[in-house]
Order: sequence, then C-alpha cells, then structure tokens
Amino acid sequence: MVAWITSRGIKRTFSLIIFCVASTVQFKVDGASSCVEKDGANLSKSPSCNFTLGVTCLSTELETLNRSLQTWVASGLLGLAAERLLYISNHSAHVNKLQHIEMHGFKVLHSRSVVLISTALQRLAQAATYRYLLFLEKDYLCLEPAGTVCAELDTGCRLLSNTINF
Repeated sequence: MVAWITSRGIKRTFSLIIFCVASTVQFKVDGASSCVEKDGANLSKSPSCNFTLGVTCLSTELETLNRSLQTWVASGLLGLAAERLLYISNHSAHVNKLQHIEMHGFKVLHSRSVVLISTALQRLAQAATYRYLLFLEKDYLCLEPAGTVCAELDTGCRLLSNTINF
C-alpha cells in the first residue's frame, strides 16, 4: 500500500489518496508510460509527474531508515523523486547518522519532542514544493527492479491526475 497526497490551491489544502497497485489489478491509463524499455531491460526514465518523497521516523529509528534507504537507491526509487524530505521526531544530536541521509539529498525537518505521525505527515506536506507526495515507511524495502518502480509511480501519477479510463 502506498499513500499519496496531492495539494491544491493557494491555501494548500490536501487530499489523501491511498491505493494499492498489484499485478492482479489492471488499470487502463491514457497515453504511453513515460518509463522506457530498451534492449529487453527496463530502464527508468521518470514518472509522468514530479513528486516529493516524504519519510518520518523517530530519532532512534535512523538505522532502520538507513537499511531501507539502500534499497531505495538500488531500485532507482530515490532517483525518481524530485524532492526528498525526512521528518525526525524526538530529534537529538545524531549528526553522524544524518550525514548519510543528507548525502542522498534529503532535507531534514525535526522536532525535539515526540509528535504524532499525523503531525509529522502534515509538516512534511506543508514543506513539500510539489503537488504530489509519496510517503514511505522508514522500514519499507523496495526490492522491485527500476523499470517496475518507475512504471508503478507513473501509474500512480496518472491515476491522480484523473487520466484513467475504467
């Protein structure tokens, strides 16, 4: 399951869309995918929209996030995000652990106290500069090949932009 949020208007109202794209569910989406296949190998170009990747975790969960981050890089997921945001709840001076995360282009937001996940997600959404937001759990391992990741994100973008025919 993946959670997307789309923002609209000057006052930045948000709509939360949660959907699951599985191989058993077939959608007909207008137009060709912006993900390309060349010489029998899936190569990711980019999904049909720019999106912000948002992650939230507690400061004690940074090691878990680092393990997940390795799979996001290997699958090409991280490279497809136009913007990367991380919200750390109960942040203290974990500078050594943050250097690895910042190296991958994450802008780090934080609070000194523990906040509810809804508050963390709201703050990530407010900080995002793109209309589409993809939230991942800190322990989500992305094990799919790059072409599949791009195609799934492209499908999500096109579903959210209302260009789907059932």
